[in-house]
Order: sequence, then C-alpha cells, then structure tokens
Amino acid sequence: MGLNEVSAVEYLDGDLVIHGKISEQLVLRTKNKRQWELYDYDIYNFRSTLKLETRWDITSGTNYDLTVYSVFKNFYDAAHEVDSGYNNYLKWGSNGSRRGKDELKYYDTFRDICRELYVEVTNPFWQVRLGKQIVSWGETSFQRMADVVNPLDGRGTLNPAYPDFDEIKRGLWMAKFTITPPDFWQDMFFEFLIIPDFEPNRNWPAGYH
Repeated sequence: MGLNEVSAVEYLDGDLVIHGKISEQLVLRTKNKRQWELYDYDIYNFRSTLKLETRWDITSGTNYDLTVYSVFKNFYDAAHEVDSGYNNYLKWGSNGSRRGKDELKYYDTFRDICRELYVEVTNPFWQVRLGKQIVSWGETSFQRMADVVNPLDGRGTLNPAYPDFDEIKRGLWMAKFTITPPDFWQDMFFEFLIIPDFEPNRNWPAGYH
C-alpha cells in the first residue's frame, strides 16, 4: 500500500527544472510468525521517501548542449517504532549494532543519498557525460541480463520479488562516451564507459526471506 505526491517547479524560462516526489508506503506481513523465526511482527516497512531531481540546461544550440543533472533520495522507515516485534527483530538481525540497525532505517551517507550528479555535453554525433550516474543497458522485469553496470541496494525496494531496478541501482562515478555515426545502420551507436569507482551490492533489509 502506498501514496505518492509529485510536484515540479521551473526557473530560468524552463531551463532549470526541480522535480520532487514524496512517497508513503506501508508493507504488512500476511502470515506473521513462521516456525523457524524467533520474532513475531506484522509491519516491516512504514516508510516515508523523499526524492529530489534537478535538471539545468545551461546552454542549448545547434553545435552542442550543456546540461547538469542530479538526483538525491532518502527515506525514513518507522516500522520499528510502531511494531515492537519488528524492533526486536532488527536488534537481533544487527547483532545489537546501532549502526547496523540505522542503515535499515535511512541513508546516512552522501554516497547513498546522492544517486546521480553529472555534467553532460551533447551534439548530434556524440555525447560526453562525467560524474556520478546510473547506466541502463536493456530492460527486464525479473532478472538483470546485460544491465549489470551499476550495483544494487536492496534497502531501496519494498518488493524483492518484483524489484524496480531503476530505483535500487547505486550510482557510480564514471565517464560515459556515446558516439552516433551519421546515417549508420539501423541507428546504432557506440557507448564507452570508464569507471574508476566501485560500490558493492547491498543486501536486502531485515524482514525479507
């Protein structure tokens, strides 16, 4: 169950767009405690999420366009505050570590809050994008096939059976170069990535089995 509120404002004659989204999500368990579980709880997500996206078209012309783009996202999950059983489960799952428990409740580092932050230069035949970014190669609903550039963060999803990969990818600092030869066969293009950054996949939050 979830509620979404989206709003956007424009400045500089529409060249600067700020887009915000607030989501409220509640996820309940349907079968409560199972035989192999130590704790009984009903709620394992009671989450408020804020996502802020900005796009600034600094210049646009016939020869090239210059754009700055950013996405920042954070959440707070209050399930532990309204369900004592889940709170006890988090304590057990994090081995009593305060930081381990907090990591399941919100993003506490700039690395996680900043999803994308890059500058992009584009002309009709090539594109250069420098900064923290998410790259999508192909699309699938259940499995990632060729789309394996960015690692995943399971804390960002509420349904691991049907993950929204665009929402749970971790941005990486990289340089991306795209070349589109004129009149090339079937509008094909070439893409090259230089990725000095590394981030691991993050596991699912406690409560997912």
